[in-house]
Amino acid sequence: MNKPDAAKAAAAKAWDRPYKLIGGNGLQLRVATDGGKT
Repeated sequence: MNKPDAAKAAAAKAWDRPYKLIGGNGLQLRVATDGGKT
């Protein structure tokens, strides 16, 4: 895992909790900010 990927993973984990609190909208935002990757 290169550094950009590691940073992405860390950011995803950091955002995971607030996104879960937001609910469905958070999931859509996560997909949008991740360039559509799942």
